[in-house]
Amino acid sequence: MNDRLATVAHDQAQKSANAFWFWIVVTALVGWNVGWWAVIPGACAVLTAIGSFRSTTRAVRLEEQRSAAAAHTNVLKDCDRVLEEYSRALEMYSGYELVDASRLPFSKDTIKAALKLAMRQAAGTQHFDSLKAALFSLAMFQHGVPSALEQMGLLGALDGKAEADVDSALSRADHVQKLSLQELNSLATEFA
Repeated sequence: MNDRLATVAHDQAQKSANAFWFWIVVTALVGWNVGWWAVIPGACAVLTAIGSFRSTTRAVRLEEQRSAAAAHTNVLKDCDRVLEEYSRALEMYSGYELVDASRLPFSKDTIKAALKLAMRQAAGTQHFDSLKAALFSLAMFQHGVPSALEQMGLLGALDGKAEADVDSALSRADHVQKLSLQELNSLATEFA
């Protein structure tokens, strides 16, 4: 609908611009030959200029609405793709306690933004709770998780250096989980 209206508005703006130039030429010819009678076609030129400005403004506004709608559709498609791939990552690492963030299909911020968008759309439904759980699960993906810890899923007999790495990764995971919990609480109040 907006496509058709935008096209009609652009056509109207072009017709008004053409009429403006026609009245400018007529004004010049009448002014050259008759003199003060040029005021009449001059007034017509001014009126068509105003009409052209209005039509152009309307066409631009409709074009912006059409572009915004197309961008929103693209964001929703991208959001679905991000969530689908993140869901696969969650399934792949379901038995793990910590996983290196490099294994995520997208950055944590991108996934978090997609989850928030989906949560806004799913507010008040059962799907909201699963999205909330997916957002909380994002905390298990941390930067710098030792591969030994990833593979074991639990702490085991590791040498001193690896234990320091594990402690560091666990500390980061704990901090991110606290931040995620705070964010979940703020989202819960936002969507309540």
